[in-house]
Formats: sequence, C-alpha cells, structure tokens
Amino acid sequence: MQFLIDTVLSVIYIIIFLILSAWIWRLWVYYVNQKYINSLSWVLLDIKLPREIDKSPVAMETALHSLLQSGGVSVWYKKYFKGNIPVYSSLEIASIEGIVHFYLRVEKKYRPIMEASLYAHYPGIEIVEAPDYTSLIRYHHLTKDVSLWGATHSLSKKWSPTVKATGKKTENPKEEMKADMYPLKTYVDYKLEENPKEEHKVDPINTILEFMGSLGKGEHAWFQIVVSDEGNFNGKKFPKLFKNKIKDGLKKEYSVSDMAKERREQIRIADVMQKGSDAVSKYGGVETRTVPATEVGGKPTTVPIKYESNVVIYKKENELNAEDKNEIDLINKKMSKPLLASAIRLIYITKKENFNPAHIQNVLGVLKPYGLPAGNSFSPLPTDPYDYPWEDTGKRRVPWRSEELFDAYVEREGIMPMVHESKFMSRWADDFFWSSSMKARKTFFMLYQIFLHPFSRVEPEGLSVLNLEEIASLWHFPGLVATTPTLPRIDSTKGIAPVNLPQ
Repeated sequence: MQFLIDTVLSVIYIIIFLILSAWIWRLWVYYVNQKYINSLSWVLLDIKLPREIDKSPVAMETALHSLLQSGGVSVWYKKYFKGNIPVYSSLEIASIEGIVHFYLRVEKKYRPIMEASLYAHYPGIEIVEAPDYTSLIRYHHLTKDVSLWGATHSLSKKWSPTVKATGKKTENPKEEMKADMYPLKTYVDYKLEENPKEEHKVDPINTILEFMGSLGKGEHAWFQIVVSDEGNFNGKKFPKLFKNKIKDGLKKEYSVSDMAKERREQIRIADVMQKGSDAVSKYGGVETRTVPATEVGGKPTTVPIKYESNVVIYKKENELNAEDKNEIDLINKKMSKPLLASAIRLIYITKKENFNPAHIQNVLGVLKPYGLPAGNSFSPLPTDPYDYPWEDTGKRRVPWRSEELFDAYVEREGIMPMVHESKFMSRWADDFFWSSSMKARKTFFMLYQIFLHPFSRVEPEGLSVLNLEEIASLWHFPGLVATTPTLPRIDSTKGIAPVNLPQ
C-alpha cells in the first residue's frame, strides 16, 4: 500500500515540477522578449516626393529588399536568453488633416541601408527624420471626444491540407487554414512595370491616396504595413506561422512554402486507391498477375493485384485542365519572390464632432483593387465585429476593440510576442478592466496564457504573408497619375554642382 502511495505522490510531484518549469520558462521568454523590444531604438523617416517620378513600382520592390533582415535569431542562446525576435519595420502612409505623408519606421541601425537603397532608386526624394504623428491624436476606450474606426486587413482565401487517411482534403470549413500561397493583384497585373505614360497608368494606390486626401480639419487616416522576413519562421529559428487544425498525422505547423507544395500536389491528385482495392495499370485498366498452377493446384489463374496500402494516383501533365494549370501558375507566381510576414492596418480617427460615417466604407474597401478573382483578396477585420446587440451588452466591446487596434498601430505590433485572448475571457475582461489601462489588460492576458496554456502556441491573428511584389504594390511612390492635391511634392532634386562654374 505504501508503495502505491509513494508512486502516486511521485507522479504528482513530477507533474507539479513540469508545470512549474513550464510556467517559469514562459515567464522568462516573455520577459526577455519584452526587454529586447524595449531596448530597440527606432527612427521614423518622412519621405518627401519630387514633382515627377518616372519609376515603376519595380524600383520600390528592388529597394525594399533591404527589409529582408534575418540576423540575430540564428542561435538558441540569442533567441531564448537574449530575447531576440525577428527584425521588423513599418511602411506607412498617413493623412494628417488631409495632408498625405509617406513614412518608413526602422531601427536606427538600419537607417543608412534603407536611405541608401531608396536614394539609389529614387534620387529625387528627400528623407528627413520626423516625430511620431500618432501623438497628434490619442484614443482611449474611455475617451468621449475622439472617435475611431479601423480594420486589420488580412488575406481571405482558405484551404485545407490533405487528410492522410484518404488522400483528400477535408470538407469541414472549421478545419480550413489561410491560403496565403495565392497572390494578390499587383502592379504587374496593372502593367505598371512597362512604364506606360502617366495618362495611361492605372495605379491601385491612388484609391488610398484619394481617400486620405479627402479628409478635412480634425480628421486623420493612417495606413500601416508591419513587415518581417518570413524566412525566420521556418520551424528552426521560430515556429512556422500557420497552425493546422486537422489531426490524422499531418503537420502541426505550416509555412507558406509548405502550403504551396502541398496544394500543388493536391491539384495533381487524380484518385486515392484504398488498401485492398484492385491496382490500376499505367494504361488505366486493372493490373493483374498470373498465379502458377503449383499455387492453386490446377490451371494457372489470372487474378487482380491488390494494393497493400493506400496509393495516390497522380494526373499526367496532359490530364491537367486549364483551371488546374492556372492555379499552379498563380501559386508559382507568389512563391517566385521573397516573402514577408505582414500585419496591415488602416485607421480613421477624428475628433467626435468631425467624424464622417461615409469614411467607414473607405476603410473597409480601399484595398479591394488588389483582389484577384482566381487568387487572393483582402478581408477586413473591423473594430465592430458584433452582429447582435446581446453580444455587446454594456456597449463596452467596441471601445475596447478600437483601443486594441489603436494600441497595435501605435506600438507597430507585428508578430512577436503573441498573446492569446479567448472570447469568453475577453468579455469578462472588458467589464473587469473597464476603468483600467490597456497595459493592465494586456498583462492579464499574458499571465492567463502563461498559467492556463503553458504548452500552447498562438497563431497570430490577422497576419498575412505577402511577397515583395505585393508589398511594393501596396506601398510605392506614385507618379503624376496620383493627382491628390494634398500630397506634397518638393520642387527641387538633389544633385552635384556643375563642373563648369566660373572660378
């Protein structure tokens, strides 16, 4: 009896030790991550555009290669004991009472390389350090004189990985994953890489600029793309970004490259032959074998060959239809350029007396020109996600969601560290922390995740993976085709003095 008691106690002590170890480890990781983030030194660069820009977005795509910084997280010591996280930057367009600015926020140590890259491809621009424009107007969930409407824009297409037991994808929509391996409509689709004349250009960025240029006194609109090299999230330096909800022995985590590879394979699957079914020959008939007379005790017999396990039959190249080939081409197009993990936010914030409800649709719809019917498109996650009045009792849900979005924008929150919020706990926290600060609420959810979900990993909500071509389509310097009168342009360009000046 004593042996049984000792065994049970030993198991309990081991479980307690493991849980305590998990708690301590998660606390440590959050601590060093936050310490590292607080140690970073940032600079916000205001980019002033010349009157004429004759470069296509190809120039911006080339310049933005400098954002692909993957150093500092390659070894476990820097990751777990120094708290290093992937390098991230922010590409921004801001309208301050109708005056439109292009901003770039980077770590100070990367300023020289970014400036050199931009000047190399846009020699007429001027780059100056600027104060953070988000300090001009502030939003708090208890604020009475400021109104905010915004959205996180995320790629909307979904897919399901193949279930190993059947070789086919699931039909359950709850088990679908984001299909970020499909491309958006980019400047290449708009033929901007061909450098057409200004009067012939159709530039999708004009939709954003016209909305921002239409604002008046007391109104602000901010557009932000926080980017980080997706190559860091490869399962070695950091966990792959997308979690799989299907069991059946599939991968638990996927990168966009993993999803692209598996989807291309799915398209080529013609059929899945189950174990024990008749084998199919390369000519399409039943494959057979001859059983010798010695085995059957009579004349030789021809019998069908049976599959000893599930076998996937793939389509031949000439069996792929036009739709299959187009889908493979789209995936290949997306995967042909470097990838960046991206968080895309758009905010309209004003003094309450200046709030214009018509701009709600602008916030939700300005990225629609980037939608590709057979590819991908953006789906906004608004600050008012509640369809029924009983979901927002007390009218406290929307102000909190608005402050969460505002806080994420101001802090330029990207991918790390991630904090999980359950819908049930979130409703309770909205009421409990109503008189508290956002910092207190975020601290609570961090502790909630550490102590109640110590072994889980959070999939970042609203995150998208875009390639450089797509990023350059969303954020580039427009030519004169952008007629927004409140987009400032400088009169002179920088250059060297003439060599023939009189002495």
